Amino acid sequence: MRQVEDAGLKDRIVFLGDLEFEDIKRWYQRVSLCVAVPRSEGFGLTPLEAMASGAAALTSSEGYFPKILVPGMNGDIVPTGDAQALHCALEGLLDDPEALLRMGEQARRYVVENHSITREAEGIHAVYDAVLDEVSPS
Repeated sequence: MRQVEDAGLKDRIVFLGDLEFEDIKRWYQRVSLCVAVPRSEGFGLTPLEAMASGAAALTSSEGYFPKILVPGMNGDIVPTGDAQALHCALEGLLDDPEALLRMGEQARRYVVENHSITREAEGIHAVYDAVLDEVSPS
C-alpha cells in the first residue's frame, strides 16, 4: 500500500480487504481492472465476475485463466510468480486508460457470449448427461 501511495496511484488503486456480499457487485462495477494472480487456482470466478461487470482482467497463468483471457483483447496474463512481468503488465494497462476501458467492454461481451448462467447450466447438464449415459445399461 505504501508503494502505491509513493507512486501517486492512491486514487487509481484501492485495496478493499474483505467486503460484505452485497457490496461486491457494486465494487466490480466501479473498477476498470481486476488483478487476480494466485500461485494456485483451479477455476477462479473473480476475473469472470469482474469481466461480466465490464472490467478487464490481469491474471496469472494458473488454472482456467488462460482459457478466458485473450491478451490485449480482454486483459492480460502473466507467468505465475513472475513479479517483474506483473509489474510490466500493470504498468502497460494503467498507462493507457482508454485502451483499458475498451478491454473492459470486450471482456463484458466475451462473458455474456461465452459464460452466461444459461450456457453454464447447459454445460453442467451436458456433463451429467454424459456421465449418466456411461453408467446406464444399454
